[in-house]
Amino acid sequence: MRSFEFKNQGETFTTLKTAADTNGERVEMTFMLAPAASEPLAHIHTQQVEWFEVVSGKMIATVNKQEHTVRAGQKIEVKAGQTHTFRNGSNGSGLELRIGYEPALHIEWFLTEMAKVAMRQPQKPLVNRRTFSR
Repeated sequence: MRSFEFKNQGETFTTLKTAADTNGERVEMTFMLAPAASEPLAHIHTQQVEWFEVVSGKMIATVNKQEHTVRAGQKIEVKAGQTHTFRNGSNGSGLELRIGYEPALHIEWFLTEMAKVAMRQPQKPLVNRRTFSR
């Protein structure tokens, strides 16, 4: 297993299944999001399906500008080409997810490079962008 920690964002990824483990079919990981963590910027995976399963907490997923509440034990799938983001919908507690990317493509490389950049950034207080955008 390999972990990536983005302290500035309050995020930790831990790889459960790699592209090598699945012959390129998928990558699976756990994702921990701190209570005050900011949401990832809205983005698109042009050639991958991304799915989220909530292990604990509550996630608010925005897919193509529509909000979905996903609770522990529930799953949501984002198809290739759909704009999406998510945030911790739990008051005061962390969010734990299991996330999958299908096919794997280069998502492990991408997350590794993001972690390298994040480690070079000065540590700043954890801020939720949503608080300041209202």
